[in-house]
Amino acid sequence: MKKLILRPISLIILSLAFTIFLLEIFFQSVFPERIIPDLHQAKYNLPTVLRSNVDVTLDWSHGYLYPPFRLQTNSKSFLNDQEFKYEKPENTFRILMLGNSIFMGLGVKNKELFSKNLEDILNKHSINKRVQVINFSGVAWSSIQFFTFMVTEGYKYSPDLVIISQGENDFRVEYNKLIQVDKIRKEILPDNKMKINLEELKIHSQVNNWLSISWEWVRKLPFYLTISKYSQVLHRLRSKVNSIWYNKYPKISNSKQLGYLFEANDINVTEDTIFLLNSEEFFVNPQGHSITFFSKSYDQNPNEAIANIVLHSAIQVKISQYLNDVNSKLMVVDIPAWQETLGTINAYRGRSLKSSLKNYTYLNPTKMFKKFQANNLEIPLYFFNNNHLSPAGYRLMAILAYNFLIKKGLVDFQDSWESIDPNASKVKESIKSANERIENYITTDNQANKFRGLFYLMRGDYNSSKENLIKYLDREKNDFEAHFFLGKALFKLKEFDASLNAFIQSFDGHPLEVKLYKGGWESYEKGELGKALSFAKKLEGLKGEWWPQGLFLNYLIYEKMGRLEDAELYIKQALTLWPNNLKFKLLMSSLKYKQKQFREAIYFGSQTFMEEKTNLEVLLILGVSHAALGNNKEAREFLSRYLQINPKNQFIKKALGTLR
Repeated sequence: MKKLILRPISLIILSLAFTIFLLEIFFQSVFPERIIPDLHQAKYNLPTVLRSNVDVTLDWSHGYLYPPFRLQTNSKSFLNDQEFKYEKPENTFRILMLGNSIFMGLGVKNKELFSKNLEDILNKHSINKRVQVINFSGVAWSSIQFFTFMVTEGYKYSPDLVIISQGENDFRVEYNKLIQVDKIRKEILPDNKMKINLEELKIHSQVNNWLSISWEWVRKLPFYLTISKYSQVLHRLRSKVNSIWYNKYPKISNSKQLGYLFEANDINVTEDTIFLLNSEEFFVNPQGHSITFFSKSYDQNPNEAIANIVLHSAIQVKISQYLNDVNSKLMVVDIPAWQETLGTINAYRGRSLKSSLKNYTYLNPTKMFKKFQANNLEIPLYFFNNNHLSPAGYRLMAILAYNFLIKKGLVDFQDSWESIDPNASKVKESIKSANERIENYITTDNQANKFRGLFYLMRGDYNSSKENLIKYLDREKNDFEAHFFLGKALFKLKEFDASLNAFIQSFDGHPLEVKLYKGGWESYEKGELGKALSFAKKLEGLKGEWWPQGLFLNYLIYEKMGRLEDAELYIKQALTLWPNNLKFKLLMSSLKYKQKQFREAIYFGSQTFMEEKTNLEVLLILGVSHAALGNNKEAREFLSRYLQINPKNQFIKKALGTLR
């Protein structure tokens, strides 16, 4: 009887093992994917914490260009070489750093991280106390993970200061589906402003469910970690489990989601709407930068998208309030994207929490990063084509954070601190030397051609930009972003056919958008403006990812028709949706200049100039507009700047001579 039972079970196990073996051979031979070993575990009520006591050299690119690097954690899964006791040593100032993959670091060693650099700088300048910086970070983490860790484990270390990262991850999280809001209370104030009291927020756990518990049991099996380094079947199974995990859990009923409550209570959030959480007031801008991250959900459900923005701010309020209760301070570091530093985008700006929290401070180093990179092109601050910092980038970030800490009095255990000038020759050399270990990965590769191409594009040197981007695309034909920037350079050089071709290649994989954009552009070039307009309006109607292109094309067509007021409406709409976008500000400045509204041209042009001081178009608009208003001193300043960059322009030389 026993044999009769065991035999079919054995056959099932053998059949399953043989099937997995055949699948493994198939995937390894036909559809191999780059495998990243599973170095995670469920811990501190979080599903994706790095394993304890990891010490492994990773040699993978994950689609990017990272050199091999040694990943190390201690027994608590911290990215530190040393262990930390809960009890803080005497005469010690302790900083707890909670971050996403930027704080975690990819392609860099622990000693090259932001946390270690900051600790070294503080200890070098500290006279009376020892500074400890504990780094607990993970891939794709956001404020939800930071708050969860803080209330389950972080508070035990008695940190004097908590530094958290803020970046793209924070604005892509579906907070509306992760945070339960039992009820809200709406109040109309005497000045007709609306106050919304968020009664209570509950963050649902992603680990207390059957799937996470079962998978954690699998992770603890012998040889699991070794198998995860090589098995294509396990790699795909992990991906599927993660997909189910994040899409299915946690479950929050619609009636407990903030977006639903906005709709049910007929709430229209504006930038004047006051939110109240545990007696703390805060504000959001529902039509500002953040909405671009939720544009798809905004088109489908604007209440849900706005709820995401509100809840992101609410979580930071909760973190700050909790830290205040345990006598700690909060510092938010808004990490600049690599495109921001190069100046190719400007959409991620101004993400400071608008509230009166006393223990909250906010650092956005974008302007300083941008300025340093523009003046030191030979010191790449990022690995190419992604937002992860190079060792030099981490060292610069640590210097800027140190200056910010002493300026704001966040390290108040010492009366006098010496600030550091990142542009001083010795400091600059120190930042450059941080990249020595990875020099070959960031300067000699083809990616450097893309880096230079984007940089020259922002500087207005369109021929150099074209040359470098063409070199890059000769070897990287499927980089759609590079095709787009090449299209911009060619457009500025008035090589319209080549520009159109580059733009179309940048839309690869989006056949409808390509058809509409190509139809609109070709009709525009042929002078068939009515036909072009029909294509442009259809493209704009798709909204989502292609919304800016649709608005831009409508603007171009109306401008060519001479209907400047209609063109202005599209730029105004674009600036309402993307108020910090420099391209649209420059277009508005140019439009006002053509309408001879020189004061408005200067107003919008000056905002662009603050970020792009070498942009020839804005220098020309500002120079001529000031001259038209009789502001000869300002006109000479901007036109002189223009000539420094482009000394061959005879028109500017003549205009400058007349002004003198």
